[in-house]
Amino acid sequence: MNGFIDIHTHILPGVDDGAENMQEACQMVRMARQDGTKVLFLTPHYRGDFGHYSPQRLQEVFSQLQEQVAEEMPDMQL
Repeated sequence: MNGFIDIHTHILPGVDDGAENMQEACQMVRMARQDGTKVLFLTPHYRGDFGHYSPQRLQEVFSQLQEQVAEEMPDMQL
């Protein structure tokens, strides 16, 4: 595999101090791709000052982002 792997991102939208919405999250993925990143680990905070999200909610948001990214950037792996 050619390209970078980013193992710490705050791209999951609306979860912590990262992307505020899905459009911003997709833009962050585009920027990472332009910089040569091919794999992104999504690592949201899980602490009181950012709220607590159920694993089910995190999975829902992740799945939505994954679908949008796959349509536009099938070479990106989340």
